[in-house]
Amino acid sequence: MRNRSPRPDPVLIPRLLAALFCVYAAVAVPAVALLMPPLQAADELGHAERADQVASGRLVATRFGGDNLSGGMIHLGLERLSIAVEGIRFHQERKETRAMADRAAAIGWGRTGMVSFPNTAQYPPLLYLPSALGDAVARAARLSVLHGMLLSRLLNGVASTAIAAAAIVLSEGLAPLLFTLLCLPMALALFGSMSQDGPMIAVSALSAVLLARPAAIRHGFVLGCAGVAVVAMARPPYLPLCLLPLLLPAAAALRVRLVGAGAATGAVLGWTALTGRVSLPHAAAAHMAEQLHALVSHPVLAMVLVRTTLHIQWREGCPYCREAVGVLGWLDTPLPNPYYALTGLVLLAAFLASRTPTPPDARRRIAAVGLVCAAVVTIFLLQYLSWTPIGSRTIEGVQGRYFLPLVPFLGLALPRGSLRVPSWALAALCLYPALSIVVALRAIVFRYYL
Repeated sequence: MRNRSPRPDPVLIPRLLAALFCVYAAVAVPAVALLMPPLQAADELGHAERADQVASGRLVATRFGGDNLSGGMIHLGLERLSIAVEGIRFHQERKETRAMADRAAAIGWGRTGMVSFPNTAQYPPLLYLPSALGDAVARAARLSVLHGMLLSRLLNGVASTAIAAAAIVLSEGLAPLLFTLLCLPMALALFGSMSQDGPMIAVSALSAVLLARPAAIRHGFVLGCAGVAVVAMARPPYLPLCLLPLLLPAAAALRVRLVGAGAATGAVLGWTALTGRVSLPHAAAAHMAEQLHALVSHPVLAMVLVRTTLHIQWREGCPYCREAVGVLGWLDTPLPNPYYALTGLVLLAAFLASRTPTPPDARRRIAAVGLVCAAVVTIFLLQYLSWTPIGSRTIEGVQGRYFLPLVPFLGLALPRGSLRVPSWALAALCLYPALSIVVALRAIVFRYYL
């Protein structure tokens, strides 16, 4: 009888994967931050404006211009930088030239003025702190706007990487899933941008881990509830996640779980109510009201929207999945199609190799999946109400990156068991991010420079 090869030590695997993740992030995040032309990450101008507002001590946006605009007082050098690189996004044939880079590097912060950035005005300040710190340091050191943006990207990457690494270290059986998810090109690219999405993905991973094994970590349940609240405040469609603490009877007594879920829910609803009054223009509110009226008045419209969305995903090869894996820039820098197919298999293997440390019973695991699905439905509903033209039979504005922070919470529904990954499978998972980084950096270089 052949002797079986010894399995890797389940205690060391999360630490190994966390250390390896830091190595990959140390290569990919600075490379993306430096190679990606300014403001070419998705919605990066809005995120940069919000970070500049936070760096100036203005934590809540305002309405102005007859209540039709939402944003606030920021340094107008950001607007000049956006003009300097105008024309690159959505046009793959246009590249960043040396003259364009020189003009961008010469732009200073300038005076302040009222600017509208409705896409990001409602977001809470916490996840912008790394970018805001880079913004403030750059202005204090009298660096250019471009160099301040690079510093903010790097600090955002450092903070996101540190939180993500902590999640992997503490994850026990969830380590293969979190490692693979956090090493996706989209996740690493968001880490190296000024977007709040990078820290959001990292915080969601850490929150899922803390809720999965709170008994092993001092104050783990409290920190997990706080993390869920932060993530849902930054993206209100994630509100159903605030009920996850109720499904974890091993975490704490029912009274404590009710307080945790209630506090997280109250924080999200409170922040949404505050920012809805000061940052939601009346025109947008009227549009949402009209869309909601159409949906309620014609219930069959909901079925049409679902059918159309599923048909588009089937016909076009699930663009949401490709975007979540990595369609970089303003969704105008795709990766090779074979890479998406291979990554799907790797993610499936990571799911199968993962186990939740202290799972609830089967009924509560199903409920956890239901809450994640409810968050997905809420994403589509809010994008329909806020971004979709009235009368449209498709839902516009949904992007694959919106689903990345939800994936770690699916780990709460995985079966219980110790981490037992064959050596060859663990080696494949460990090496695959190296391929991902090469593919992503090659796509960025060819998209923006060659």
